[in-house]
Amino acid sequence: MDKVTLSIGNRQWQGWQSVNITRSLGAVTGEYRISLTQKWRDAERLPIKEGMAVKVIIGNEVLATGYVAERLPSYDGKSINYEITCRDKTKDLVESSVLHASGEWKDINLQAMAKEICAPYGIGVVVETDIGAAFTTIRLEQGESGFELLERLSRQRGVLLTSDANGNLVLTRGSKSKLATRLELGKNILAARGRFSEDSRFNQYIVKGVADALDGWEPSQVSGNQVVIKDNLVQRYRPKIIITEEVFTAEGASRRGQWQRQRAIGQSFSSEITVQGWRMPDGQLWPLNRRVDVVCPIQELNHEMLISTVTFIEDDNGRVTVLNVVPPEAMDIPPEKAKPKDDTGWLSLG
Repeated sequence: MDKVTLSIGNRQWQGWQSVNITRSLGAVTGEYRISLTQKWRDAERLPIKEGMAVKVIIGNEVLATGYVAERLPSYDGKSINYEITCRDKTKDLVESSVLHASGEWKDINLQAMAKEICAPYGIGVVVETDIGAAFTTIRLEQGESGFELLERLSRQRGVLLTSDANGNLVLTRGSKSKLATRLELGKNILAARGRFSEDSRFNQYIVKGVADALDGWEPSQVSGNQVVIKDNLVQRYRPKIIITEEVFTAEGASRRGQWQRQRAIGQSFSSEITVQGWRMPDGQLWPLNRRVDVVCPIQELNHEMLISTVTFIEDDNGRVTVLNVVPPEAMDIPPEKAKPKDDTGWLSLG
């Protein structure tokens, strides 16, 4: 069985009784909670401090690179427990504010912007998809974190922000790659819990422009501009107005509306599926951002889904992997300029 190792400096720590490792396509930083319980006579003080650089390794595979974020030592009359929480290097992008002399950038694309924001933290940037055109003007909001800034820019380009095993920031989209293994009730699904909701779904997303006088735009020129993205699977009248964060263009507003619609799909239609062990039949760890066939009559699922979150768990009941799957449409924003479709594939609220 694969050992879970925390590699900190020149030391490697193993023998953890409880492990919970989560990576999510919808989150830029993963979280890893690991605990060790020892009897008093066997206990040793762990020289692990918050802020230390750490790698989380399963077997011989590096799963995450980051920092020790929190320590929770506790004890009773019989034993001592050490619980360690680690987070990806990208945690600093989420928690720290951006410092910039002018607070404004001109004619810069998402990749260049991400590299500039990530550089002070020693975080690399990996681009896996088309990032679209350069932004005419970007303005920093007071106190805004690096992630908040990059996330609002990524919405305009239909790009997802996540992290990889080496702690890099990754600019990506929902993968087209599909696993040979499928998830099927009565075969490899141990447990499942679906969420099928109409909350946060609207029949139309109306994206409007905002004035930017410094770029020669007058309010009267901008206020009338709008793009409407429809979700025909929402039958009732439910409009949602969105103000675009950049100077209005039809393409940018269209992509912004599609991003909002697709994320709403992912939030309202998902399934949490538990399988035995941490590896697929081919020996690979269950991956993030891969398509997989799901066959589950109880949830009325017989579709290709996308793995949006992976959680590796070990406790007294053994090892399991919890996979959150969503419709591929939820993470699929077209990278090229095209007239957006009004439907959302096979997805239906029934």
